[in-house]
Amino acid sequence: MRNLRTSLLIACALMISSPALATWSIVAVDPLTGEVGVAGASCSTGVRLIAGLVPGKGAVASQAATSFLGKDVAMEMITDGDRADIIVQKLAEEDLYASPIRIGLQWLQYGLVTLKPSPKAGTVTGYSVPDDWGAVHGDDYSVQGNTLRPGVVDAVATAWQLDTVGSCRRPLAARLLRALEAGRDAGGDNRCPIEASSYAAFLFVAKPEDEADAPSIMLEAPRHFSGLEMTWQIPLGFTPDPTLPEPVAHLRQLYDAEASHPVCGE
Repeated sequence: MRNLRTSLLIACALMISSPALATWSIVAVDPLTGEVGVAGASCSTGVRLIAGLVPGKGAVASQAATSFLGKDVAMEMITDGDRADIIVQKLAEEDLYASPIRIGLQWLQYGLVTLKPSPKAGTVTGYSVPDDWGAVHGDDYSVQGNTLRPGVVDAVATAWQLDTVGSCRRPLAARLLRALEAGRDAGGDNRCPIEASSYAAFLFVAKPEDEADAPSIMLEAPRHFSGLEMTWQIPLGFTPDPTLPEPVAHLRQLYDAEASHPVCGE
């Protein structure tokens, strides 16, 4: 009976804590504007839940099996001004997840960036995260992904690094979206068909004066899914609306529809 109860608790924890098993994402900051942002896509409608923003200070993505505990710890440490390498060390501690109803470190993947005193980034990937997985980071960005087609993470990182026009730098949101598109074009989530390599995508960017739960840019495609919807989609699956564009393209439409976006070098 005890073993059955433990198994049920673990199953419940997996359902509650696994909104984005297969994901590619990018976390980044802009030291010139103080903006922080996260963009991601997945064959899971709960992908938006991976993102944690601390306006003016940094951001984190908690994915693969997704630990909300780990995301909260990272956000608290970013708020407190801890360095990226110290936060990474904390997230990589097995003891942080020492509970039968918590997902073990081996199933988790994180990417984070801190803004001050100067941008620094870091990643953590557990040894049981599904292939193809990868993680790449520079000072102002972190790209991470799992259950992907080969080359996706490198494509996202390259797009981020190259997305400049002379001395003119595009807005953070525009750079994040272009990087996300590069991951889509490289094949995206390997559970989805190559022509539509995700079920959902998001783009969140916060200005320094924003509230953490109300960033200036908060776009989701194809739409915002409720917690109840995401829960029943785990066992029942999800069928995309064939009349809508694939999610990353849909995200592009939503972003371009905003008239206030500045244009750089175009």
